[in-house]
Amino acid sequence: MSRPNIALTLLQDLDPAAISGLEDGAQVPLLPDTSPGARHADQSDPVRQPLYVASAPEFGGKPALRFDGVDDLLVPPSQTGVSVRTHVFVFAPDPSTAATRYFWSGSSTARFSYRNSAAGTTLQTYANSSTLTVGPFSTDPQVAVTAWSSTQTGQGWLNGVKGTDTTQGSGSHGWVGTRLGADWSGSSPGGMLFARALTFAGTATDADVATIDSWVQETYGIAVADYVPQGGGEEPPAADARVSRDGAAYADAEAFVSISGGLYVPLSAVL
Repeated sequence: MSRPNIALTLLQDLDPAAISGLEDGAQVPLLPDTSPGARHADQSDPVRQPLYVASAPEFGGKPALRFDGVDDLLVPPSQTGVSVRTHVFVFAPDPSTAATRYFWSGSSTARFSYRNSAAGTTLQTYANSSTLTVGPFSTDPQVAVTAWSSTQTGQGWLNGVKGTDTTQGSGSHGWVGTRLGADWSGSSPGGMLFARALTFAGTATDADVATIDSWVQETYGIAVADYVPQGGGEEPPAADARVSRDGAAYADAEAFVSISGGLYVPLSAVL
């Protein structure tokens, strides 16, 4: 399976493309974890199983799962002892109500989650009730990355744009599996079209996120760099301040887009 080439240890890779033997629209009792840990996410109750989408145009024709936002939930087995981790999610939210949750890792008191907070306005991570805004909220296909632990400030990126840091978390943040579709108890389910969830040991850097975004664009056809910078409507730097990756000069007329860390590249480079 293709994965982003970053120097972090892979803990889990939940990939609908690894599902075999199901017809389009079938219920999914198990989502394979293709990492060495093989911590598959499953659901024994047929009523709560998401549906298999054999080819999702939102993700370049790759397979996906559709969570209904009512009670669909997939849960992997628990594992503790990994308190510093990075999560990567590729999905398209379908917010039917406020305060729905799409991904959850941890317990009721030491956790992170992605959710639409109220009236579909932001996506947030949680670490002992601290919040990290990485919105604005969008129902478009997107990639969300979070890196956090109990010993440092949380970090989050949505479509390559870094959010505002939270206050430092506390308590036991040992990884207990990434639930897809709701919170730790199965409450506040969020509807979504889901394409991928990866978990790594360690904290992603801005450079790692840029690599992840490029991988998402290549693998799923989501033009992450095409998103407008959030929170300020920044313009590209002046021509004499633009630096390309290969040292080539940029023409003044070129259209620019922003990627992680405030780096601007020509639109032609990502199309």
